[in-house]
Amino acid sequence: MAHLTQPNGEKKPPILDLPLELVQKIYEGLETPRDAINMACTCSAFAAAIKPRPLHLITLNARMHRERARRPVSEREALKLRQRSQPILHAIQKHDDLELIEKILDIYQLEFSVLIDNVWYPKIYHVPTPVEAAISAGRLEVVRLLVQKGCGLGLRKKAALKFDPRVKSLLAVDRSSNAFMYACLKKQQEIAIFLFQHRETEISGGHMYAATYLDNPDVVRVILQHPSYNGHNRSQLVEDCLRDAVKCNAVGSAEVLNTAGASGVEGRRLNMLEIAMKHENYP
Repeated sequence: MAHLTQPNGEKKPPILDLPLELVQKIYEGLETPRDAINMACTCSAFAAAIKPRPLHLITLNARMHRERARRPVSEREALKLRQRSQPILHAIQKHDDLELIEKILDIYQLEFSVLIDNVWYPKIYHVPTPVEAAISAGRLEVVRLLVQKGCGLGLRKKAALKFDPRVKSLLAVDRSSNAFMYACLKKQQEIAIFLFQHRETEISGGHMYAATYLDNPDVVRVILQHPSYNGHNRSQLVEDCLRDAVKCNAVGSAEVLNTAGASGVEGRRLNMLEIAMKHENYP
């Protein structure tokens, strides 16, 4: 790009000769936030021109990709998008400023409803849902914000396929449990506990099985405090869970369950770990 020479001999970036409105048009025509950042880094005049509207490009980006989500795309176009970090996912994974993340969420929710998978990017893009990104990054405070904002807790099909068939069958209709299972899969126990405590449906055997099967002992300990595990049949329930833990080589979960079972009902001790160790998979 050629430079104009000012009377004092200094070179003047051509962009300074353009009306501010035209600079804004250039800004709006850029395809991604990365393009804008790169241009702003190499041209201070451009950076100054867009500074008053820092979130405007995110609005345009969300709107553009909402339109993309409504039409068929080629594999080449999908690959191009996968190589770029979406502003909302970048913020969820990297930014500490929750207020900024909330503003970006508000922008995306206008375009993508509640940010669940059926109104998110097409599966060909392989773009994780916001809750998936937050769980993977271990961002409990962001997961809490997503729940407060009413964001969907669904997962992409690829992520859900990692679950054991029994877990999926036990929790097939509960989106919040999908996120719970994903947190257990990623060993994000604080997040899993939060999602369990804020689940949308009643507790089911799938919650305990997921926590046990994926060896999340802290989560198992919390679930054991639920009234459904503290009735007259507690001993049998805990023994069944312990057997599952042993079959899965989930040592941490097995130790928690054995302690719970050993306390028994009305002080009766159970040698549950000894029973479970008879299974050939126990290490």
